[in-house]
Order: sequence, then structure tokens, then C-alpha cells
Amino acid sequence: MREIARACARLRRLVDAAELDRRLGERLRRRRLPDAFLYVGEDGAGNWLALDASREFDVASRLTELLRRAAGDVAGRVPAGAALLAIGAGDGAKERLLLEALAPRGTRRYVTADVSEPMVARALDAVADLDVEATGVVAFCEDLPGFRDEAGSPALMCLLGNNVCNYEPDALLGLLGRACGPEDAVLFDCHLLPADGAARRRWREHVEQAYRSPANVRFNLGPLVRRGLDPDRAEFRLDLVRAQTPAGPAVRTRKEIRILDDASLDVPGGPVALRAGETFEMGFTYKYELGQVRRLLARHGFEVRAEHADPSGEYVVVLAGTGGRQRS
Repeated sequence: MREIARACARLRRLVDAAELDRRLGERLRRRRLPDAFLYVGEDGAGNWLALDASREFDVASRLTELLRRAAGDVAGRVPAGAALLAIGAGDGAKERLLLEALAPRGTRRYVTADVSEPMVARALDAVADLDVEATGVVAFCEDLPGFRDEAGSPALMCLLGNNVCNYEPDALLGLLGRACGPEDAVLFDCHLLPADGAARRRWREHVEQAYRSPANVRFNLGPLVRRGLDPDRAEFRLDLVRAQTPAGPAVRTRKEIRILDDASLDVPGGPVALRAGETFEMGFTYKYELGQVRRLLARHGFEVRAEHADPSGEYVVVLAGTGGRQRS
């Protein structure tokens, strides 16, 4: 039996815990809670893993199963020996599926980046028995120019777990386009918006139920609870609203946390006093139709190389490239 080489793991921090805490404190004073901070710390990572495994919130599990079926075809469509660069990798389970599919084609390089250091550690542990040189980077997605070259070229850049829908499309696709060389590819998955009216109504009920589940509420309240807020003194709210995008009208989640009773948060620079009725603005997730995803990609010079959709048509995995356009 061939001996499997243990992964050579390295860790690099473009942002450390103190800087994350400082940035979060600044935003909390302005009554904002960006989604990137939900994953930070052991409790944030733990809350996400609990949500990821929840039966009530099945978006993550459906996307994972779809990737499992698509991984072999994806691996066959990227250059031999391509490195895997994961942006927002979570616990690394999806990336392991890809690395196993890419191994026969000579992939031996893996870079995993996430703003949550505990999640980076889990992603590295997930591939520790594979014959791959692994590097972990603690960074925001927007820090991509600072860690892109860790993977070299050719590279398969991944944003899995519906991550691509959590950013303004022009900003994210512009960032990826500038990082994508002629031999590179981008892989992402999406939870889609059905085009049919009756299906959309059923979809809306399912989404509202999933996003308002106890596990998701706990995940979204996590950073405030960690800083002293009694969860019974707050209410998580979610609505689905119509949103205009460069590809036409889509649906976007609108999340907020409403404070029910006076409270205080312990943050760097001194406590933040909260008053009943105040709200924290949170992040969002776009829900696009598949045709809109294609138009957004084309708008930034990407061509679709492969699409894998599940039978419901609500979930898709997309492989895209820039068609030979050089990085700038």
C-alpha cells in the first residue's frame, strides 16, 4: 500500500485577532454587523458548523451533495497539476472532495483562506492525510491580492458554500477577474431563485423557514452574545426583498438585529450602550436566476466552462474562466 505523505501545513495571517476585534468594535459602534465577523473565534466557528449540519438549514448540505457529484467533471476541465485556492473555505470538507478528484491529475498544492483562524485550522486538518502541500491564510476575501500568489498558476479558485452571493457582484467578480490568469479557473456554487412563479412562492417559504431557524438565529446573534448581550434581549429579523443588480432584478436577504431592552456590549475602546428599539444592519445574500449568474460572469469577461444543477434547479455549481485574458 502506497504510503500517504502527511500534509506540509503553513499558516500566514494577513489579519490577526486583535485587528479583527478592533474592526468589529468600530462597526458595532455604528450599529453594523457584517457577516464576515459571524465566523470569527471558536464560538463563531462552532455556531457555523452547527448551522452547516442542521436539517432545518439544508442549503449547505444540498450544495455539498451537488459538488460531490460534479467534482470529477470539474477536475477533468482544469489544467493538470492546478493548485486549489479556496476563498472562505469553512471546514474544508468541500475542498477535500475537490482535492481527491484532482489528485490523479497531479494537484499537490492547496491554499485555504478564511477570516476565521479556527476555520482555517479545521480546513488544514481536513486534508492532513492527503499528499498535498497545504497553506492556511487568515484574511478577508477582499485581501485576495495579498495571498493570490501563494497558489501560483494554474490555479482553481473556489468560493463554495454560496459565498459568491454574499458580495456585491461587480466588486467580487472584478476582484476575481483581476486575479484570474489565462490558465486559471473559478469554481463557485449558488442557491438560485426559481424563475417560475408557483415554484418561487414555495421557494420563498422554504428560504424564510431555513433562515429563521434557531440554528441560524444563534449563528447571527453570536458576535453580540459573545460581547455580553443576552440573546433574549434581541430579535433577529430576515426579509426577502427585490433588489436591482447589473443583471436585472433579483432577490436579496435583508437581515437585522433589533434590540428589545437596554443592554451593553463589551468591545475594544470601551462599552457600547444599546437602547431598546435600536437595530444592527447585517450582511446580505443575493438570490439570482441562473441566467443572471451567466450575465454577471460575461459582464466581467468570464466564460462558463461547465454547469451542474440539481434536479430542482435551485442549486448550481459553475466552473468559469476568463477565456485567455491576462491578469492585470
